[in-house]
Amino acid sequence: MRFRETEPDLEDFEDKLKDFDNKNDQIEEIQSTHQIGALSLKTKGVKETLSKYILQWKMVFSKDIHKQAKNLLSNLADDIK
Repeated sequence: MRFRETEPDLEDFEDKLKDFDNKNDQIEEIQSTHQIGALSLKTKGVKETLSKYILQWKMVFSKDIHKQAKNLLSNLADDIK
């Protein structure tokens, strides 16, 4: 994963999670049906699927940020000792 290869800090994770929230907001703004001439496209299923994927990615990033925060806290505790 390219994001992890950059050795992100906690602020980078926060920015990424905010980006996921923004993308989810954009998905919610999409109309449930889109009329193209005689064709009516229903976007409900696509919107739900995209929102589920975003939620899954947020969970992955949340786990990573918790791991990193735990390591930082552990290092700080060791330094204090």
